[in-house]
Amino acid sequence: MGDVTLYQSVMEKFAPKTSPAALASSTTPATVVIPHPAQIAWTQEERAYINLIFMMNEGIHQRLIGGADSLDEVCLYKAFRIARKALQDFKQGLKCEKLPRGFGVLHILAGALALDGFWQVIRWFR
Repeated sequence: MGDVTLYQSVMEKFAPKTSPAALASSTTPATVVIPHPAQIAWTQEERAYINLIFMMNEGIHQRLIGGADSLDEVCLYKAFRIARKALQDFKQGLKCEKLPRGFGVLHILAGALALDGFWQVIRWFR
């Protein structure tokens, strides 16, 4: 995985053959044409490297991440959708609770006491 030289040699064989001048004036292609891996002459080391990368890629994308058609019920695809649905259901179930009956009266009393305290401080410094 960390062999830069091997990675570069594999990527050079996969890359389409174009000149640097053509790359500078090129536009984005509608389709990317690369040769099929069976049509490329690989060394034994490159072949082993590609097989390892393809197996890891398959393991990550098909087994771990999965999809809607995955048989694994805890793959990331299904787990994410289950968690998102549970969160949406939880949020829909939330509602504002009514305040207690004496809450407004106590707020008015607290405001009146604060104003009285402020008035007493002002009177004291006069």
